Amino acid sequence: MPEPAPVTRAVRPEKRLSARAIVCLSYQAVERYGTAAPVGTIRAQLGEGPRWDAGARRLLWVDIEGGVVHAGDRAVPCGAKVGCVAPWSGDTVLAGLAGALAAVDLASGAVRELCAIPHGRPGLRVNDGACDPQGRFWVGTMAEDESPGA
Repeated sequence: MPEPAPVTRAVRPEKRLSARAIVCLSYQAVERYGTAAPVGTIRAQLGEGPRWDAGARRLLWVDIEGGVVHAGDRAVPCGAKVGCVAPWSGDTVLAGLAGALAAVDLASGAVRELCAIPHGRPGLRVNDGACDPQGRFWVGTMAEDESPGA
């Protein structure tokens, strides 16, 4: 198990400073909150997209390559690559699958496709996404082979 790392928060300066001044201040403006430590032994092929679900007090994240949505100690296989996840309603979260948006019921494990994502060319998948302040779910796509222009 890796060594625990300090948990910190940088405090942004109030006035505009030069890049040199910011570098000098950056070490002085960090508060220490404690020590970070692993909370479990969950492994992922490509874990990304952590989002805090404040209402349910749980961390949501995805294993893109494994096709799994994680929420706290729950893991729901989705049958496709998962690029992102966001809180939605109760035990249901909204997930951006490779080619669709889906409702994932964390309690039952049910995955219900809501709509297909019309990719402009083959070889694309949802890569990341988040809700804006109005509650709209925005997703971005990428090429599976990581070529530009997706």
